[in-house]
Amino acid sequence: MNKKEVRFFDDKLDIIIKEALPATSSTPEKERTERLEVQDIEEETKQLNEENDVQKTDDSDDDLIIELRRSIKTVEVMGRIIKNRAGSLEKEKLEIIFQKAMNVHFRILTSFFDAIENEEAEVIDFISDRINKVIEEKEAQRTAEGKKIVTLKSDELERLSRAIFWNMNFFFIYNLINKIVHSIGSNKLTEIVKTVCDKEDTPASFLVKHGILMWYNKNLQVDNIVSKINNDGFSETAKKIMKFMVVNHCSMHSVDFKQKDKIGKKLGISSQKLIKQKVHNKKIQRTV
Repeated sequence: MNKKEVRFFDDKLDIIIKEALPATSSTPEKERTERLEVQDIEEETKQLNEENDVQKTDDSDDDLIIELRRSIKTVEVMGRIIKNRAGSLEKEKLEIIFQKAMNVHFRILTSFFDAIENEEAEVIDFISDRINKVIEEKEAQRTAEGKKIVTLKSDELERLSRAIFWNMNFFFIYNLINKIVHSIGSNKLTEIVKTVCDKEDTPASFLVKHGILMWYNKNLQVDNIVSKINNDGFSETAKKIMKFMVVNHCSMHSVDFKQKDKIGKKLGISSQKLIKQKVHNKKIQRTV
């Protein structure tokens, strides 16, 4: 995830959703409750879909999907091994397993970059077609109800489809980094994580290291992060993912106003209150 590898992605960051620190009214308890509610809904939806869908076997999937599933499951197993045997396995073996597991996901990430760079136009066309179908269904319904029809111009449709495409891509990358953090991270492996990630010394390994430190050690090293992401080789995409990870940490842990303000200024992250105020001001300006 250095500048050279994801230069094409860095150019699209202006249409990616803006990161924002949680408002003062937000609490970790409230955030956890809301996330659990969303998780419950997702699990119920998944269960319903599985019950309604015709049973599928791996034979119906292509080879790439089968290999991806196997790879992800293998990494999860490797993660369980090093977490459960952190005190009994030799340090060298723990480092090797951690590195191999992490690099499996990094290879998936590299393949993903290659795919979206080469197939952007095709996927955006697909998204536009799907949106058009939804609009047509809504138009038919509104016409039947005698309501005003709302349509999108072709340029508006293209902008919307492009925004959806790049935001989906960004959050796939963000979630994949978090998948690594949770699959192989543990507070029992702190020294192993630091050793391997520092040896790899890439933006991606830096994200994994600090993701694990934040989630499992509740250790947010703001100055270290600021120093590293301002390095010439750190891509804007990796910087943005790091900022989202910091925002997630602040949402899930008790961070007072002064700390949030300090974090925001050092990393260039606005607060939700500030962003809402900016949006409100723009609306007023349009009205005037």
